[in-house]
Amino acid sequence: MGLTEIRKEINLIDDNMKKSFDNRLNCSLEVAKVKMQDNDDIYKPAREIEICERFSGEESYLLFIKKVMQISRKFQYKTFIDNNKIHEDFEKYMNEHYSSVFSKGGILDINLEADPNSLEGLNTHDILSVIADTKLSILKLDMDGTSNRLKVSLDVPDDEEAKKEAKILTYMLYKETIRR
Repeated sequence: MGLTEIRKEINLIDDNMKKSFDNRLNCSLEVAKVKMQDNDDIYKPAREIEICERFSGEESYLLFIKKVMQISRKFQYKTFIDNNKIHEDFEKYMNEHYSSVFSKGGILDINLEADPNSLEGLNTHDILSVIADTKLSILKLDMDGTSNRLKVSLDVPDDEEAKKEAKILTYMLYKETIRR
């Protein structure tokens, strides 16, 4: 099989993966609706561990499915925000710490604590992955590996898309890492 044929096969696989991904996001939307109705948390570490255990020993696929779950959770946080169903604890935290950044843009400073075992929250690698997937510029990143604490400063431009992305990111990190 030549390079052209291989690339055609890859394109076919990519098209099928896109359809499956869209189906998964539709299921994720339905999950978000139920969670909004029940005022439930989006992030369920035990459920994610269960899914990962199904694919233990398949390192490459495990990386892929973890990323898909991360994207699905971010989609659910966006759904909560779009439907004005933000959890009260985050609403209060947001208003106390970030209302100016979410309304005018600016520097978003977030203090985080990673869970090295990923039993109750994101580990350091997953936190960095979530942050890196945004379009926000990282201005500063301080990490203390002994305490699993991170402090990140992000530039949030004064445009609606960036401010919304900052709000989704902060909501996700607040619910999945920030210790109150």
